[in-house]
Amino acid sequence: MIKVFPEKKWSDTIAVNKRSHKNVVIPDISQIVQLRFNNLVPIDSIVNDIKIQSFIKYAMGPEEMELCSTPNDPLYSSASHWAFERIKAENAWDITKGSSSVSISINDYFTDTPLHEDLVGKIIYSEGAYENHGGSVAGIAGAMTNNNLGVASLGWNLMLMLHTWGYASVYDAITRGADVINFSWMGSDPYIEDAIHTALLEGVVCVAATGNGEYTPPYILIQQLIILEPMDK
Repeated sequence: MIKVFPEKKWSDTIAVNKRSHKNVVIPDISQIVQLRFNNLVPIDSIVNDIKIQSFIKYAMGPEEMELCSTPNDPLYSSASHWAFERIKAENAWDITKGSSSVSISINDYFTDTPLHEDLVGKIIYSEGAYENHGGSVAGIAGAMTNNNLGVASLGWNLMLMLHTWGYASVYDAITRGADVINFSWMGSDPYIEDAIHTALLEGVVCVAATGNGEYTPPYILIQQLIILEPMDK
């Protein structure tokens, strides 16, 4: 049995919202633990046995997440860039091209490959992996722009954090001072709900993908990512 956040204590339930500067009450995460087994075990039975204990808030098996469709990120000048056109990005760039004081955590799926040259100098934190789905999303959010290389990004000058997807990385992004956390995947578990609730309470903007994958009807997609709460609650 291993504590997920060994540095956290019972009393770590007061934080400061980075926008309103007011104190907020955040969930206690000091008692979240992982159970690791040396051999295969009946996970579902173990989870069900744990859930019925009165002192357990929730229990679940290994995290199961689903990537949204991999973004198509072609060179801006030579192919369709309808998303930028739809939000009138070029008009916005006349007003601002982003700020290096703003950081976005890309909470996503990465593989251990070299950093793309269009992201050099833009990464202020990474868990050591750079490419795959998360690398494409990072490029759209904050790749170097107007440099005669690769793609154009929406944020131009903002900085990036690359976090492997999951609830533990959400808390790490909060601790490292991320202003925005981007989720381009879908999942449903109480750990993620608490993590995003904490981010919102502390004034971090949470952005979720639309979930534009193609599914064979009938299909019901249940997405539990963002819990909206008043910023100063």
